[in-house]
Amino acid sequence: MTNLISVIICTYNPNLHLFNRALSSLKLQSLSVDYWELVIVDNNSKIPVTPDILWHPNARVVKEPKQGLTSARIRGFVEAKGQIIIMADDDNVLEPDYLQNCLAIFDKYPKIGAIGGNISPDFEIAPPEWMKMFWPCLALRALGKHTRITNFAGHQINYYPDFAPVGAGMAVRSLALKKYMASISNDENVIQDRSGTKLTSSGDNEIVMQIMLNNFEIGFFPELHLIHLIPSNRLTKNYLGKLNHGIMNSWTTFLIKYQISPWKRFPKYLLWPRLIKAYLKYKPWKTDQNFVIFKGIKGQLQALAKS
Repeated sequence: MTNLISVIICTYNPNLHLFNRALSSLKLQSLSVDYWELVIVDNNSKIPVTPDILWHPNARVVKEPKQGLTSARIRGFVEAKGQIIIMADDDNVLEPDYLQNCLAIFDKYPKIGAIGGNISPDFEIAPPEWMKMFWPCLALRALGKHTRITNFAGHQINYYPDFAPVGAGMAVRSLALKKYMASISNDENVIQDRSGTKLTSSGDNEIVMQIMLNNFEIGFFPELHLIHLIPSNRLTKNYLGKLNHGIMNSWTTFLIKYQISPWKRFPKYLLWPRLIKAYLKYKPWKTDQNFVIFKGIKGQLQALAKS
């Protein structure tokens, strides 16, 4: 057994139908199971996760009792033995050549630390047209057919690349994770991804940022493609509003932490006046789209308010 790749799936109370589809896509990978391992992190699910993984000779389920995707990912990183780590969600269907392509990319680009690709949706029900502007909130990405690589080595990082990989399907070089793993041990303000029903985000952005700070390149590669399975309960005004609020709040917090925020902070006593102004400007009572936009603005303003 040569552990070139570790595939990590973090899960919490998974939708078993979607989870099984995700596992089936791994079963169909062109890369032989002799060259990769599968680590499933059960993040304190109400019913213990017991997937059918007998088809893989080096697959296991580990438990992480501390709630939250960030804690689950860290547990997966500690468990992983591979030179490359691929993060897949429990509703991600990876194309059959995904692992093989990741291996080839890291072999071709020795300075690359983290990579990602395009993410297409598979909706349980047809979504309304107005939701399209919020597809990035659901980790959907259509970035084209051209490879994009950035390199901040030796230069100050003054912006976050728009093609940086997201958590779904992100592949990282284990060596490049060292700075992130070292930083979280002494950082009380680690950016937290979703936890239970709390829909925060940007924990994956912090992983990428720490990899760049460690002088590794990051890249977008169109040959990497996965499908995000999206159930109907994620295609509602209320869910997208809560999601947009959590994402904009944590995204702004992330930008502030790394001193690359384009927005100025303000005293906390100005929060309510600015929320009222935003409420009147975006009129969340008029349309579902306006409602979701306002929720995002609210999350952003709450992050910008100085305590």
